[in-house]
Amino acid sequence: MERFGKRLLRLFLILTLIMIMPFTSHAQKKVASNLTWEKPFGEVSFDVNNDTGLAVIGFCKDGKCIVSSEKDISKIKGKATDNFAAYIRDSGDYSFYVRICETDKRNDRTNGIQVTSSIYSYKRPTTQLKAPKNLRWSSSKAGYAEWDPVPNAAGYKISLYNDKNQFVSGVYFYSNKTFTDFSSKMGDSDNTKYYFKVYALSSDIEKVAHSKDSKKSKFYDISDLDIGLIDISERTAKMQQAQSADSAKEILDDFINNSDKNALAIEMQTKSQVRDEVKSMEDSYKSKANVSLETTVTPDTGLDPEKVSVLGGCLNADPDDKVSFNVSLAGKEDQKAINTEIYKSVVQFDMDMTGASKVKPNGELAVPVVITMPVPNGVEIENLKILHYHKSDDGFDILTPRKNSDETISFTITHFSTFVFATDAKKTNNKLVGKTFKDKSGSMYRVLSKTEVAFVKGNKNAKTISIPSTVTYNKRTYKVTKIEKQACKSFKKLQTVTIGANVRTIGDYAFANCPKLEVLMIGSNVTTVGEKAIYGCSSLNTVTFPEKTNKFGKQFAGNCKKLKTLIVKSTKITGKTISNGACKGIGKNVIIKVPEKKLNSYRKIFYKKGLNKKCKVLAIKLIR
Repeated sequence: MERFGKRLLRLFLILTLIMIMPFTSHAQKKVASNLTWEKPFGEVSFDVNNDTGLAVIGFCKDGKCIVSSEKDISKIKGKATDNFAAYIRDSGDYSFYVRICETDKRNDRTNGIQVTSSIYSYKRPTTQLKAPKNLRWSSSKAGYAEWDPVPNAAGYKISLYNDKNQFVSGVYFYSNKTFTDFSSKMGDSDNTKYYFKVYALSSDIEKVAHSKDSKKSKFYDISDLDIGLIDISERTAKMQQAQSADSAKEILDDFINNSDKNALAIEMQTKSQVRDEVKSMEDSYKSKANVSLETTVTPDTGLDPEKVSVLGGCLNADPDDKVSFNVSLAGKEDQKAINTEIYKSVVQFDMDMTGASKVKPNGELAVPVVITMPVPNGVEIENLKILHYHKSDDGFDILTPRKNSDETISFTITHFSTFVFATDAKKTNNKLVGKTFKDKSGSMYRVLSKTEVAFVKGNKNAKTISIPSTVTYNKRTYKVTKIEKQACKSFKKLQTVTIGANVRTIGDYAFANCPKLEVLMIGSNVTTVGEKAIYGCSSLNTVTFPEKTNKFGKQFAGNCKKLKTLIVKSTKITGKTISNGACKGIGKNVIIKVPEKKLNSYRKIFYKKGLNKKCKVLAIKLIR
């Protein structure tokens, strides 16, 4: 009996080891180790135990996180470092934590295991650097903040505020330069005034403390800024009299070479009169130099192409250029790692301008442009943050957009790159943004804003799924406006789907490869159908898309073997609203019925987008 007991115990231990080994290995892949305070204090380091992932590093004083940063550790071997010395100003207990997140969860920075360092008890020394003096705004460069150097300072931290004493932006650096560029941080109206404050940074905070804050600078009054409207008007008048494209180019080049680009960007953002003058110059140049511009917005963005525009684009072109302003969701290789503790409802876009000869390979523009567009679905306009990333490094500027009466926004840029639109998590009235929950049927939702949620995942065992117009969570009613990617992909038992009236977007692969799906009832407000949204639904016979549906992704209805009829009620479909290859894979026996007045144009568009030439496109009369 004793021998049997020992064998049983040995077997139990072996089974336990087998069970925990995968979890141990998995955990090791996510955990940072050897969190260390380096000297001079403020620099921190930790060991990376794997070659993938992203590290979220939080810096805390007396147990409260005061700032966080992110570091891509995919190319780091061994030890990773960061520096928070600029934030150690007062006596207290400081610590930092590291959380290794999975790179495939780019919009979720809360996943992973968090490890916290030991406490660093800091006592501020009595010796302190002097505060910077003579704060001023540059007289030669618009938006540049300047100050006098501080003896023995290793660097400076500068903060920008508006006239309501609200923090707008900040930057710090360890160098002896005594200026920084805030031109891109200013911008919602010409009534706003700005000031800045600076403090000097010590090279060794245990010997010499950082300085106190400087006094406020004088206000930078945008309404006083003047780059010369008369000059723009004169150039426009000359361009209208130009006898050739070369003459028009000469006038434009002279304007570019003699303009302060930063000043022009601020004025284009804040002054409607300047925007009107720039538009007049652009219209004249387009006519004289034979320059054209089109706007291309991919359907997966969920943006209405008719509300997307760019001002100044043609002023970055040479004669005969055919310019295209392009907006699309950022590809995986261009996506930025975003800390969702700071930003919620993140949407990332790639924007560029092709065919414009004056745009440099790094995206730098010769003339600033004003981009106008809707706020992406789920992002709160009142708490919107736009992170405009640099091409040269992982830094970004926070843009201040102008909010227009039609609920679009406008912002001015001097270079193209990746743009991140998000809700400021600290300011949002809805602290539930980003949270997921389930309803009684087992379907999962994600809170997008204080009024909207997305349908994330259905119950894979359900035969019928109804995506409601509204759903209640935590005693609050939300509109269901979006169906996420792959929400019901490969649901083998699913037969019937009803989509509520508030849904605007059906995500990529949302109902792909559901072999028993026979009935799909699409709500009246759906505008966008994603890539392969109903691909491979081999039991579907007829699908009707309502009047507002005018954006279709690649192969949205491909490989639906029993599909006989597609009814398209929209009259606003163009070649720009449908992805290349959108109609590819639709069976040769399918009949597509479209509004009578659009029959000829839709035939051309659908065939161009991959529709089998044997498919018939026929007219229907819409009953209203």
